[in-house]
Amino acid sequence: GGLASCRKDGKMGFIDKTGEFVIEPIYDDCYYGFGTEYAVVSLGEELICINKSGEEMWRLLPEE
Repeated sequence: GGLASCRKDGKMGFIDKTGEFVIEPIYDDCYYGFGTEYAVVSLGEELICINKSGEEMWRLLPEE
């Protein structure tokens, strides 16, 4: 997908082919990278689907 997940200071973000962050490292983990147009990342207990611009597409909240 042209972007790779990369960890910096314990947080996960995404870099382009030049090694520059295009999505800042603010996430706890990455469960599915940009093999398509989207990635699934975690922030706390929430799973978040983001697009290649870093925009949130949907969020899955943990059950209470």
